[in-house]
Amino acid sequence: MVIPVSGAIGGEFSAMLMKAYLEMAAKLKPTVIVLDVDTPGGEIGEAEEIIDLLIAAKGYRLVALVHRALSAGAMVTMACKEIYMTEGATIGAAVSYRVGRDGMPVRMPADVAEKMQSIWRAVCRKAAEHGGHPSILAEAMVDPAFSLTMRRDGERVVVERDGAGDVLKAKGRVLTLTAREAVNCGLARGIVEDLAALGPRLGLTGWQVLETSRGRRREGGQAAPLEQSPSIFFDVLAQKATSLNTNDTQTDLQKAEAQKQWTAWLGQERLIGRRVQWTLSMVEASDSASKGIIDALKSRQAELKAFQAKAVETGRKDQAYRIRHESDMKELQNQITQLAAEIRRIEASPIWVAASSPDEPRLLVSAWFGASYKEALARVSPKSPLSLIGSVLTAKRYTTKDGITLIMAILDQCSMPGEGPAPTAVAAGSQGTAPTALSWTEAEQAARNKLNLVRAFRRNGFPDKAEACLKQILADYPNTTAAEEARRQLQEVQEELKQAR
Repeated sequence: MVIPVSGAIGGEFSAMLMKAYLEMAAKLKPTVIVLDVDTPGGEIGEAEEIIDLLIAAKGYRLVALVHRALSAGAMVTMACKEIYMTEGATIGAAVSYRVGRDGMPVRMPADVAEKMQSIWRAVCRKAAEHGGHPSILAEAMVDPAFSLTMRRDGERVVVERDGAGDVLKAKGRVLTLTAREAVNCGLARGIVEDLAALGPRLGLTGWQVLETSRGRRREGGQAAPLEQSPSIFFDVLAQKATSLNTNDTQTDLQKAEAQKQWTAWLGQERLIGRRVQWTLSMVEASDSASKGIIDALKSRQAELKAFQAKAVETGRKDQAYRIRHESDMKELQNQITQLAAEIRRIEASPIWVAASSPDEPRLLVSAWFGASYKEALARVSPKSPLSLIGSVLTAKRYTTKDGITLIMAILDQCSMPGEGPAPTAVAAGSQGTAPTALSWTEAEQAARNKLNLVRAFRRNGFPDKAEACLKQILADYPNTTAAEEARRQLQEVQEELKQAR
């Protein structure tokens, strides 16, 4: 099982998230837990909580695979008994300091600074001792007051404070090790190329990842396996939404900035497009609900068109007004286009399903099925388990008047285990009858991932890139159900480009 310790400790990765992963491990019962570490560090209080969780996690073979483990991330890594480095990896530089409101280090009185460093040094020794590593290495990453040397005593590597031998760090500097230095001083057991190469180094045959995350792929270009539980995904979303502190007391400007950060973070974390199989509790399945949504979207679309028409008319009479509001007009057109695409998507998959996670009832899932699933969904009663297979289309966040954060993860056209995606209508002018339901093949998934990329290009104003991507879908995956959607979107994009020219 892979736990991706990536991003800032206390930011993108937290003790709460580590706890959720370890709870999942208790259910999956993996042979090995691999901490896939790529972090610049972060909050030392959060790092200590994570270290304590790892110490309390009994009965697991804990291995760290390091790409970058700096500052607090180095100490989390040292809590693992087996450390492997990738070529070019670094570990160390764990000096603690307090940050001011401007993001810069705060100068503190010498006695206060030493008190804080003393506590942090003890945490670092605790992590190293649990991992079975020399505690002097951890202290050297924190304390610049001494030099650190390394010598060999037969087969044994001896690391000493101010001793004889090769200098690992000079006095006045903190310790940061390259991959080869970490191996030479005995901290790391070896250098491996990637996760796939780690299994043989651990002496394991039939190396297989039980849990992948953040849309990563296996070696050889194979698609990552379905993610079997929504709990980690939801935990990541809830944590980020909480960190944005969106509530009714924020100004419109603050809310807009929070939304901007949320959107940027979703793209950065590669949460969109993840292929999932989630077992959830059925809340509702209805085609009347989708009709209500379509009516609401069409009403909003009409409002925007009326506003746009009024602005265009004003612009014809007042050139200065037109120039001043040109970017606003483009944004309006983008919103109208997006609403039209959303309406068509819902009309193509008219069965709307709402479900909730038993692990986190405040977090909901909205999924879309073709009409062929109406009979099957009618047999699933409320609160009964419902297993969904699909790709994450987007994730939206809401804040109630009580200050409770709600997350809705929206899945695009879904299927259920043992069934393929719903059949789609044949494009106008094509020959033959409507295709039968397809199995969820790797080609189908690859095509849908590219459609998600197309949506991102169109949303961010890159129709030329969207056009190229759509043409690639039609060339590479002509027999998938996603190809029909690609043909429709290609016509829209080409029309947009024509108007722009």
